[in-house]
Amino acid sequence: MPDPLAYYHEHYSGLSRGELQCIDASLYHTLRRHALLQAVSQRQHRKIADPLAYYHEYYGGLTRGQLQRQQSWLYHLLRRKGLLQKVCLQPGRAIHDPLAYYYEHYGDLSVRELRKKNPALYQRLWRRGLLGKLVGRKTHVLYRKKAMPQGRV
Repeated sequence: MPDPLAYYHEHYSGLSRGELQCIDASLYHTLRRHALLQAVSQRQHRKIADPLAYYHEYYGGLTRGQLQRQQSWLYHLLRRKGLLQKVCLQPGRAIHDPLAYYYEHYGDLSVRELRKKNPALYQRLWRRGLLGKLVGRKTHVLYRKKAMPQGRV
């Protein structure tokens, strides 16, 4: 090969070093041996003005875990900019007002029945201190302490 750099510019112009190594390993190693590799860009940097909008446009259906596995660069970019909390942990499971959700879907259940039927909603209500505001059936009785047996006289 007379001029490996000219061959690169003619056939693979615009590819990064990593992409060139995957597509044409022999050309990559030839450029490296001749100290011409610095003429090939290391990688193409993505410049995204609004990473959250980019996420919603192209990857809106992915959870945080799926995004981290499939597009780790975007996951880390969102994390570095403090926007990761705006990405759903589980799609369709984001309940912004758990009390309204309870009244809409489980309004007639007691707290005990809710704990059995939807433990995640129960935990969310408990963590926010909203269990006392439920007005379904028998909600005022959460736990009854067992009466201490009276000693026989």
